[in-house]
Amino acid sequence: MRIFGWHTTEASQRHGSAPFEVWSASTDSSLLSLCAQEVFGSFLVSIFDTMDAVEDIDIQEAPYVHLESKLVSEIIQLFTDTRLGSREDALLCVLPPIISLLKMPSTENILATAKRRANEHRRRGEWIKAEVMLKWAWDICTKSQSHTGNNNSQNHADELVQQATIALGELYRWAMTISDMKKFSSDGIKWLLARKSCEQSVSAAVGKVIDRY
Repeated sequence: MRIFGWHTTEASQRHGSAPFEVWSASTDSSLLSLCAQEVFGSFLVSIFDTMDAVEDIDIQEAPYVHLESKLVSEIIQLFTDTRLGSREDALLCVLPPIISLLKMPSTENILATAKRRANEHRRRGEWIKAEVMLKWAWDICTKSQSHTGNNNSQNHADELVQQATIALGELYRWAMTISDMKKFSSDGIKWLLARKSCEQSVSAAVGKVIDRY
């Protein structure tokens, strides 16, 4: 058995004698491809060692709404274009040395960006895109709330869920003023009301926001 990817471990682990755990994944790539990937990965480590951080992760909407690092995507594209391996191989090669440098946006910034993008979509009449963006942000906010610890963090997280709920409610309220968007508006409000009856119900404050619509 051959193990590749030692460049992704910390220097102290590579040169020390203390045992440590590593994650591994099997591959069908040829020995030549694995050696080429090892060289590529070692090159990336050398480059990233000179950097304190890389560009922020941003919201992308194609083919679906998600967070993405443009730099990582470009490196992965370069990896596959030069036929060093598959996209999965690229992720295994690229992510370990760069992941500690990536700056994840805060939930607050994600929501602010999502609301701005949704408003842009609404003004262009792209109601579905606006809804998808805001529902995605709403989901991010609710998941973030479930991982908060102290009361202050819980309160702040709940405020973000309220803001996301208001953004969705206002989108549906705007849609109600357009004759051919009334069903869209009605279905959206029903979706919000259904959140109150989910197993992991929303807070009382969020419930009151939903009741406004």
